[in-house]
Amino acid sequence: QLYELRGRIDREGEAVELMIGDGVLDWPRPDGRIHHPILLQRVQLQFDADGPSFAIVETERGPELYTALLHCLPDLDSKAIARWQAAMTHQNYHPLGDATTSAFLRNIVVQLSAHGEFVEEGPIRGEPDRPRIGRAGAADRARPGRASALLPRHQITPPPPGA
Repeated sequence: QLYELRGRIDREGEAVELMIGDGVLDWPRPDGRIHHPILLQRVQLQFDADGPSFAIVETERGPELYTALLHCLPDLDSKAIARWQAAMTHQNYHPLGDATTSAFLRNIVVQLSAHGEFVEEGPIRGEPDRPRIGRAGAADRARPGRASALLPRHQITPPPPGA
């Protein structure tokens, strides 16, 4: 599967990005269910022909908050997003981070809703009045500006044709 992914990245160039994500926000809303990581790190797939083996390495860009998704929430104060973004620049929050990252995500979910819940392990299933953010971990292959599939961190596969 990694060979297929590498070939597809080589063919499509900059139209495709490989990302590791965590802090999965799950929240059924009247305008559709959200189930996507909000903490992202761009990575590259490197091939070593001598191995042969693949390595997934971080790019020079640091972790980022998926603000485009958060800005789509009409009842969310943009000042909260700005505070979270500022915290990202001053702290070392990372999709593969430790308890510090969990605390950051816990802070976000209770600001999304007074009934928001943080899920350290296990299924992440929000309810209309109860968003949940969890530490499931994910590897996400996405095209900029398009919806993307959420995949377990240990399973990196290309999306189905036409996705």
